[in-house]
Amino acid sequence: MEFADLIFFFKGFVAGVMIATPVGPVGMLCIERTLVKGSLNGFVSGLGAATADLIYSSIVAFGLTVISDFLVSQQMWFRFFGGVFLVFLGLQIYRQQKRQPAKVHKGRGYLSDYCSAFVVTFFNPVLAFAFVAIFAGLGITGATKVSALTLVAGVFVGSSAWWVGLCGFAAIFGNKFKSAPFLWLVKASGVVITIFGIAILLSLYR
Repeated sequence: MEFADLIFFFKGFVAGVMIATPVGPVGMLCIERTLVKGSLNGFVSGLGAATADLIYSSIVAFGLTVISDFLVSQQMWFRFFGGVFLVFLGLQIYRQQKRQPAKVHKGRGYLSDYCSAFVVTFFNPVLAFAFVAIFAGLGITGATKVSALTLVAGVFVGSSAWWVGLCGFAAIFGNKFKSAPFLWLVKASGVVITIFGIAILLSLYR
């Protein structure tokens, strides 16, 4: 691997962190699952989001305009299903009554946690535009196939690194909660996720 390719990897890493940093619905999901199930469940959820980031960054990096155009043309449906799914997840989290800090739970449901976070992230075609803007801002132009590969690998590693940090922080923070305040914190995350979903659905009427 040439030095120029390493530069592309580093720029991809920065892009991955930038795209994952805003604490939106997926961030809330990862925090909630870290608090309830454990840090590994939270991180697996983050990997689902990072996989979706990998797909969208690949579309942009390799110039797959046919797929990109399709996602843009169908963005209303993507936003609709993404909003509905967020509302469903938020309500499911809010309705939980017997939740305790993760230290009294065994990790479980890794596949469902991964898939649900992937779906929430993937049904957001705005990510394609976000990667276009970030790549342009980082001066990423004229990438060869090898450079494009190292670029999207950097995106995945950067996004994953963010989720490691977020879930680790949430795990440390969550251990300080007792049962009653902990339940209210989990319910609050469910409310926030539901609000995100409703906001996406309402945006369809603009």
